[in-house]
Amino acid sequence: MERVFQLPRFDRISATYFLSLRLLDASNAEIARNFYWLSTKPDVLDYQARVEPWEYYTPSEECADLTLLNSLPPAQVDVTHCFDADGSESRVTVELNNRSDRIAFFIELLLTDPATGEPIVPIFWQDNYVSLLPRDDRTVSASFSSLMNKPVLTVRGWNVEQTSSISA
Repeated sequence: MERVFQLPRFDRISATYFLSLRLLDASNAEIARNFYWLSTKPDVLDYQARVEPWEYYTPSEECADLTLLNSLPPAQVDVTHCFDADGSESRVTVELNNRSDRIAFFIELLLTDPATGEPIVPIFWQDNYVSLLPRDDRTVSASFSSLMNKPVLTVRGWNVEQTSSISA
């Protein structure tokens, strides 16, 4: 493994902060992206704690301080989408555009059956629970089995108002 760069130390940041990493190729095309929500107060794990033999986790002594997520101001995200069907396979493509000057955090994309309101499963999202920086956009797609009913697309986020629309 080779170190590409090292982040500088940030001395004046809030207890909860975000880190967006994007890997670009030589022509500036995005290859990969990762988004993290972090805390200046780290989790402290209790490695000495006794847990039942069938429980496979390490309990926390102290948790990171992510309480500032609860005070994120609302972000406005425009959503457009289209559905395509090819035999027994359907595809939805969703375009998200954060038109605000705030982070749009933890946006969930959900397809449901209009008759039952139940989530469509199985569905294979290219990505989900995405976050958008201010004035950022993202296109996400998913594939699923074709249905007789037109599915409902619901988009909701931590600080993004929920919207729902039936496919055309």
